[in-house]
Amino acid sequence: MDNRASLYSSIVLSGGSTMFSGFSSRLERDLNLIFRKARGGTKSRSVKISISDPAFRKHLVYIGGVALGKMIQGEDTYWITREQYNLHGPSIARRS
Repeated sequence: MDNRASLYSSIVLSGGSTMFSGFSSRLERDLNLIFRKARGGTKSRSVKISISDPAFRKHLVYIGGVALGKMIQGEDTYWITREQYNLHGPSIARRS
């Protein structure tokens, strides 16, 4: 199942490195080229590329981290204590 077309229509830029001048237009151009190559170089099927670049995107990663932190607050299975790390080492981070 090829769902790239639906993913291309809902791209949201976030993070400080997306603040470079012309980033969203270059990304759109490059995605059009990639999609065209994937389709054999033809323009038979058009794809709608929609890139959202909100002005506050520089802070979106932080906002998402805060939201995630609040969601899992109080859930002990998501956290590793210093004692657990000292006992098990780095492998504790790969627990299921």
